[in-house]
Formats: sequence, C-alpha cells, structure tokens
Amino acid sequence: MIELSPQSKQKLLRFIYAVLISTIIIALTYLIFKYMFPFIIIILLSWLLQKPIRQLKKTLKINRLLATTLTFLITFLMIGLNLVMLFIYFFNSVNHLFNQLPLYLENTIDMFKKSFNYMISHTLVHLDHFLSPFHLSIVGYLNETIDTLYQTIIDVSQQLTNQLLPIIGQTIVQTVQLTSTTIIILIGTFLLSKDWCYYQERVRTIIPKKVRRLLLEIKMQFVKTAWGYLRAQVTLSCITTAILIVGFHILRLNNPIVLAFIFGIIDLIPFVGVGLLMWPWLIYSLFSGAFSLTIQLAVIYSFILLIRQVTEPRLVSKQLGTNPLLVICLAYLAYTLLGMWGIIMTPVILISLQALRASHLIEMVINYIKCGEFHN
Repeated sequence: MIELSPQSKQKLLRFIYAVLISTIIIALTYLIFKYMFPFIIIILLSWLLQKPIRQLKKTLKINRLLATTLTFLITFLMIGLNLVMLFIYFFNSVNHLFNQLPLYLENTIDMFKKSFNYMISHTLVHLDHFLSPFHLSIVGYLNETIDTLYQTIIDVSQQLTNQLLPIIGQTIVQTVQLTSTTIIILIGTFLLSKDWCYYQERVRTIIPKKVRRLLLEIKMQFVKTAWGYLRAQVTLSCITTAILIVGFHILRLNNPIVLAFIFGIIDLIPFVGVGLLMWPWLIYSLFSGAFSLTIQLAVIYSFILLIRQVTEPRLVSKQLGTNPLLVICLAYLAYTLLGMWGIIMTPVILISLQALRASHLIEMVINYIKCGEFHN
C-alpha cells in the first residue's frame, strides 16, 4: 500500500473538493436549464433591455416605469409582427405544398411513364417479339408493374394529405402551451426590467465582494468572446449572402437581393444555416416538376456547404481562440448526447469554456489544489 505524505493528502483532499464543487455547479446548471429555462430567458431579455430603457429615460426625461413600458412595447411588437408574418408565409407555403402534392406526384409519374414507354417502344419491343412464341410479354408485365406503383404512390400521397389535419391539431395544442409560456416570459421580463436596479442591489449585498469580482470578470470575458463569435457568424453569413445574390441573379429569380438577405439572416443559426430554407425549397421544386431549378439550387447549396465547411471551423476557432479540431469534436459530441439542442448549445459551451480560461478561473483552481490558495 502506497503511503502518502501529509502534503500529498492535503492536495488530494483539495482536488476531491474542487471536483465535488464543480460537479455540483454543473448539475445545478443542467437542472436550471432543464426545468427553469423560461426564467433564464427572462433574465437575459431583461438584461438586454436595460440599455434601451436607460437611454429612453435619459432622452425623454421620463420615469423608469414609463421608459420600461415604452421599450417593452416597441421591442416585442416588432418581434411579434415579424414572427406573425413569418408564420403566415410558412403556413401558406406548407398548405399549398400539401394540397398540390398528389397532382405533382401524378405529373411526375406520368412523365416517367412516357419516358419508359418510349424506351419500350424502341428497345424492348424486339425482345418482346422474340419471346412471344413462349407466351411471355415483358412489356405488358412492366406496364402492369408501373400502373400498380403509380396507384400506390397516389394513394399514399392522398393518405398523407388527409393526415395533415391531425398534425395541425397537435401543432395548435403545442402552440397553446408555447403561448402560455410566452405570456409568463413577457410578464416576468417586464417586472424584472422595471425593478432591475433593486434586484441588482440585493444580489450585490448577498454575494461576497471577491466572488462578485470573479463573476464580473467571467461576464466580461463571456461578452467579449460572444461578440467575437457573433462577428465570425456575421462574416460567414455575409459570404453566404454574396454567393446567393450571384446565384439568384444567374437563376433570374424575382427579388434576388431581398431573398438572399433573408437566407443570410437564417444562416446565422449555428450549424444549420440556409439548409433550414433550402431543403424545403428543393423538395418543393422537385415535386412541382421544376427539375432544372432543383439541380441549380442543389449546386448553389452544395457550394455554400463546401465554403462553410472550410471557413467556419477556422473563423470560429480564431475568434474563440480554440483549435478547429476541438470545435468539430465538441460539436459532434454535443450532437451525440443532446441531438439538435446539442448543436445549438455548442457555441454557448465553447464561449463559456473560453470565458473561464480567459478569466483565469481554471488557473485559480489549479493553484488552489497545489498550494491551498484561491488566486491567480
């Protein structure tokens, strides 16, 4: 049995204590994000509204309650109107696609049948004539198979269209639940924004001064790193927008610049990007019979994906100060553990790790384990 010196025992105890505290913090963070996520959104929105509230209060010479009310109404009315317009456009597009889906399938299959019949009349007819003494007809068998397949696809498409109503019903139920959560967030954001200074002062009296300094340093580093990451995403979005403007001009689409800017805004969504709009467009074009447009859009989308795959890890790692391989590995690990939420949370995890490193918190913990003193 290995006998540890008293100094080594103290280091081991401090290491266990640091691991225990870190585990508790991570577990509490996970539970808070899982069960109290709306309250995190309330705090974040209230924090973001503080600067406009102070500016409006100073400019119009009004009290804080009125400044909070005006800022709250202007901000969320603009957000609400944009969301409603986006929802109406998306719902109309999906509804049109489902209504026209059987017709599109029928036209597509008719086109394939004509092509196949042309091939039969010029190629297989000789083989069919050769096999006629044996009472075999390849042409008739293939025609029967195509007709059966055709009817099956039409029936399936009609069933899918009929099942759209239950899906819409479930979506309405989920929308009601989301609406109730949204109302709670709006009320909480207004109340917290109105009394932000009061709660801020109460928190300051509870948290020790040394911890406040450390948390302030972590917050400053987090904001700094987040802005760097946002700059990287805006750069990628500008590259995507430029490619789409050129591509849409070549395709001679209506309003190519406006359309490209809409795609560029959607491209800000991490690790998803323009695929959120491009894939439905590709499917719609395919089923509507616009095969030339489908191929051209697929080429543009493939080129965008290639550019992003080359530039995104390098730009993000440059702004965050991390290795590109670490970015890719962390994104894959987060996706494996959390699915799509993991992909969305990957930038937050990277920014948090970089903020902790830049604030020297990790060095403080290591120094505590070695020397028993929590300082840099």
